[in-house]
Amino acid sequence: MFLLLLCFSTNAQTKDSLKVFARSDSTKNKLSDSLSAKDTSKLLLKHDTVVVITQKPFDENSFFINRNNFDRLDYRYAGDFFRAFSLAFTRDYGTIGQPNETLLYGTGFYGTSFFVDGILQNNRFPNFFDLNEIQTESVDSVEIVPSPRGFLYGDFNNSVSVNFISRNLFYKRPYSRIKYYQGAGGEALVDVLFSENFFQRFNLSLDVTNRKLDSIFTNTGFSSWQVNVNLKYFLSDKFNFIVSYNFVHSEIGLNGGVNYDSLLNSNQNVNSLLYDNISAPVITPFKHLNTKRHFFNLRMLGNFTNHSFTDLNIYYKFNLDQTANPADTLNLFNEDKNKSFGIAARQDISESIFNFSLFGNYEATDYYNRMISYSGFSTPSFQDKLLSLSAVLSADILDSNFVPSVFAKYSSRNYKDEFQNHSMQYGGLGFDLTYKLNEMLKFYLGYSNYQTEISKNYINDFEAGAKFFFENLYLNVDYFRRNNFINNNYPFISNFYYIANMHGIGINLDYSIWKFDLESNTSFYRQQNSSGLFVEFPQTDFTVGIYYRDILFDSNLDLKTGFVTYYTGESKDDLNNIIPASTRIDFTLAGEIRKVAMVYFTWENLLDSKYYIIPYYPMPARNIRFGIAWELFN
Repeated sequence: MFLLLLCFSTNAQTKDSLKVFARSDSTKNKLSDSLSAKDTSKLLLKHDTVVVITQKPFDENSFFINRNNFDRLDYRYAGDFFRAFSLAFTRDYGTIGQPNETLLYGTGFYGTSFFVDGILQNNRFPNFFDLNEIQTESVDSVEIVPSPRGFLYGDFNNSVSVNFISRNLFYKRPYSRIKYYQGAGGEALVDVLFSENFFQRFNLSLDVTNRKLDSIFTNTGFSSWQVNVNLKYFLSDKFNFIVSYNFVHSEIGLNGGVNYDSLLNSNQNVNSLLYDNISAPVITPFKHLNTKRHFFNLRMLGNFTNHSFTDLNIYYKFNLDQTANPADTLNLFNEDKNKSFGIAARQDISESIFNFSLFGNYEATDYYNRMISYSGFSTPSFQDKLLSLSAVLSADILDSNFVPSVFAKYSSRNYKDEFQNHSMQYGGLGFDLTYKLNEMLKFYLGYSNYQTEISKNYINDFEAGAKFFFENLYLNVDYFRRNNFINNNYPFISNFYYIANMHGIGINLDYSIWKFDLESNTSFYRQQNSSGLFVEFPQTDFTVGIYYRDILFDSNLDLKTGFVTYYTGESKDDLNNIIPASTRIDFTLAGEIRKVAMVYFTWENLLDSKYYIIPYYPMPARNIRFGIAWELFN
C-alpha cells in the first residue's frame, strides 16, 4: 500500500485551498497559533468574483488545536483532540462509541458547552454532549476558551466553552478525501469527504462517516452513521449564505461494566477474570442505546464595513435517545426527545483602538419523555425558553501588545412543566488582560464572577498563564482556580452533587533537538468539596512522547514516529473507592506523503498493562491499529 501511494502521489495535482492555520507543527508555528489566534474572518480567498467569509473564533486568546496537530495523533473520535491540551482528562470507558467524559479545567460534560461554528450542540436536557457526535474529518481546529470567559457563550452559563471550527472547503477543482482505519475487535472507520464549486458562486460539500465495533466484552458493540451537507452561496464580498444539515444515528451496547460484586462472590481469581473479555460477567448484558440527531442551520456571514463582522443563524435541532433493557422489569424502555428552534447572532465592531462584540441567542425547546415498565408507562413533558445576551469590550494598546477587556452576560430561563411555571435569571461579569512582551513571551490574566443555570451561588473563576518560545523550546503554563461551583452530576438527573473549590496547573512542553521531539502535557489538581470526596479525575496526570521527525524519500515523506507514555494518577470514585494509578506505552507512526496522503500505524499498550479508568471498565489490551487518509482525484 505504501509503494502504491508513492506511485499515485507523484501524479497528484496541487490543490489551491483556503488555509486557516499553518501546516507545519514546528514549535514556532505552535506558538504562533497560540499567540495570535488568527482572525479567520480576515482570511478572504478571491477567485474570480468569489469572496469567502469564514467563521471567527470566540476569542483570540483561546487555546487552539489545529488540524495539523491532531492529524498526527491517530485520533479515533473528537475526544482525542484534547490530548494536546494540558488541562484535559478523559474518563474512558475502554471501547469506542461509549459516552466518554472529557473534563476540561476540572469540569465535566454537565458544566461544559460544546459548539460547532458558534452554535451550541449540547443536548438541552440534561445539558450533555457526546463527543462521538462530532464528525472529525469536517473539523479544521478546536478552540478552548479561557476559563474566565467560559460562561459567556451558550444559554446555561457553563464554566467551560469549546468551539469546533469547521473546515472551509473551497478549491478551484473538485476536492475529495477518503479516510479509513481498522483495529482490533472489528473496529473500523470509513469517511468520505467531497466538495465542488458550481455556477461560479455556489459550493457544495458532503461528508459521510461510518464507524463500528464488534462486542469485545459482552454488549459493547457500536455502530454509527454521520452525514454533513453544506451548500454555500457567495453573494458578494459583503454577504455569504450557508445552508447546512447534520445527521447522526448510532446504536451502542451499555453493559454497565464488569460485575465486580459477582466476581468477588466467585471462587476464581478476581483480577484475571476482570480483564477476560469472554468470561467476565457484566452488569447489563442486554441494555442498549439508540440515538438520532438532526440539525438544520441557515447562516448569513457579512462584512458590511471594513470594521465590522456579522454572523446570523436560524437553526432547528432534534434529539432522540431511546434506551431499552429487556432484563429490567422496572424500566423496559425509556425515550427522551427534545426539539429546539433558535436564533443566534453575533456582531463585532472595531473603531480606533476599541473592539466590541455582542452575542445573542434565543431558543425555544419542547421536551418529551416516555418510560415503559411492567407496571405501566408515563409521559412527562415540558416546554423551555432560553435567552442570553453577552458583550465584550476590549482595547488595543501599545500596538496591540497590551489588550485589556471587560465582559458581561445576562441569561433568563422560563419553563413550564406539568405542575407550574418556572422563571429564573442569572448572569455574570469579568475582565482579562493580555500582554505580549515580545515575539517570545506572552502573558494572560483573567477573572470572572457569575451564576450558572444550575447554581444561583456566584462562582469565582480565575486564570493566569504564560507562553514562552525560545528557538526550539515551547512552554505553555496555565494556572486556574474556581470556587463555589457545582461539579459532578446534573441535579435534574441525580440529587447527588456537591459544591467544590478547586485549582489546578497545566504545563505543555515541546522541545526539539536535531531530529527528535519531546512533547509533554502535565496537569496537577487540588479540590475541596462539600462531600469530602475527590472524584472523577486524578490529582496528577501526564503524557510524554519522544518522537523522531524527518523528511525522507526526496522530500516525499514527512515522518513522525515514536513512543508515548500515558500516566494516570490515583483517584477515587463517588463511593470513595480507590482507582489505582496506571501507565500505558504506545508506539505510533504518522507519515504524510507529498502532502496528499497520511498513513497511520499504532501499537497500543505495548506492555499489555491491565488497568481501568472507571470502575469497572477494562481498558484495551495490547492491539494494533492502522489507517490511511488520502486526498485523491483533486
